[in-house]
Amino acid sequence: MGKRYSFELFYPVTRVSEALIALNGARPTARRGRQHAPAVDLSQLSPESPVFAELAMLLPADAVARWYADPFDELKPEWTDAGLECLPIGIIDLAVRVGGEYVLFSYTARTNSISLIFEEPTV
Repeated sequence: MGKRYSFELFYPVTRVSEALIALNGARPTARRGRQHAPAVDLSQLSPESPVFAELAMLLPADAVARWYADPFDELKPEWTDAGLECLPIGIIDLAVRVGGEYVLFSYTARTNSISLIFEEPTV
């Protein structure tokens, strides 16, 4: 079985809107020729009911991201306002869970090759 890397981000419940804005900023502006919807619909989020989504994210176009994107001709680079080239990488599974004070965003690579992108570099 392959590796399944993930990372988690915690936000205070009062800052969930800011977290979603930040998440949308890391998503490709268009996928397959159409504008994307908001990353996650949190209208059903409750302590008893987490929300799950599939998404692509823009990651810096380093050697590992280029290795992943190479077989996919449709992956078009995008640039940040600071001029950093990024590539859309996905599918990434997102789970959003809420507690009393914090909301947890868990990002998990769907495939082994995406996991390699999340892996911490060895020195």
